[in-house]
Amino acid sequence: MAEGTVYLYVKRVCHALHNIHMQHIFWPGPARRQFLKQAMGEFGFPGCIGIVDGTLIQLMDKPAKEGWAYYCRKGFYAVSSIH
Repeated sequence: MAEGTVYLYVKRVCHALHNIHMQHIFWPGPARRQFLKQAMGEFGFPGCIGIVDGTLIQLMDKPAKEGWAYYCRKGFYAVSSIH
């Protein structure tokens, strides 16, 4: 594989993220889990404590409040799982 500038920067960023991941990626404690369950329940996902992969979750209908903001690039109404 070529080792051009982009490759080298991607490699450096991945190495840096690997070095700090334990400080930033961890299972939430009991109080944080309770907060997340409540917050996600308000979005219609009771018991969920987080979603992070960027998946679009399709909505059945256009939301009544600011519905235009939920129209995604795929041509339907959705919420992003990056909340």
